[in-house]
Amino acid sequence: MRILLIEDDRKTSDYIAKGFSEAGHVCDVVGDGRDGLFRAQREAYDVVVYRMLPGLDGLAIVCSLRPAKIGTSPLFLTAAKERVWDFHFDPNTISAAPTPQ
Repeated sequence: MRILLIEDDRKTSDYIAKGFSEAGHVCDVVGDGRDGLFRAQREAYDVVVYRMLPGLDGLAIVCSLRPAKIGTSPLFLTAAKERVWDFHFDPNTISAAPTPQ
């Protein structure tokens, strides 16, 4: 599986990318939303893993990709206690993920 990880914290992105790699996946990492949007628009990924980044966050990126008919599956990483369902997401597809200590 080809995965794009958009994460601004280097320690977190290294941890997550290592896990994907150990599981046999190819993981490209970018450190901000603008670079992530650029890559997601130009390259084919099976999944894009987003974080709620400052500036151009994961929700804004998905909102930009959907009208362009880029249907890559989104996975959001967030520590937010509230859930935001602003468009057609199925909350049953959300899973908790471990974070580095």
